[in-house]
Amino acid sequence: HFFFNTLNTIGAMVHDDPENADRMITRLSDLLRRALDAPASDQVTVREEIAFVQEYLEIMLVRFADRANVSVEVDDDAAEALLPPFVVQPLVENAFKYGIQPRTTPGAVSISVTAVADELEVQVEDDGPGRPGGDRRLGASRGGRSAVRLVGPVAGRRADSRCCCARF
Repeated sequence: HFFFNTLNTIGAMVHDDPENADRMITRLSDLLRRALDAPASDQVTVREEIAFVQEYLEIMLVRFADRANVSVEVDDDAAEALLPPFVVQPLVENAFKYGIQPRTTPGAVSISVTAVADELEVQVEDDGPGRPGGDRRLGASRGGRSAVRLVGPVAGRRADSRCCCARF
């Protein structure tokens, strides 16, 4: 649905803000090219995954203009670790969908990747209202945190593909 939302946004902007519409078309093209040109591998480096997410963020930051503040932090020890491709972008997309989109005031999204012992942890957090009907016991009504934890060697070696995903 991200692709269609982006095309709808471009359609709405093309007459009123052609410069940003053109920018979004270019960014969407870059993102799709990266996705289609990606090697058919079941693992990519954190550096490669975050580069893909950065292209996605460029589109979202045009779309949400002054409504989103985004920070990305990747530990040096985690940059060459391996993880399944396209695992971070859906978490970031949810942070925008449930944390930024419903707001009228600016919000924040933070992305962090850390390596501790034999675990690689990817966290995406937002300070928005959370999902409608979310489980209040888990704090979903006051923003959200999504996490993926990969267990296994992280120093540029293959990680165990087992992961757990949670929306808190």
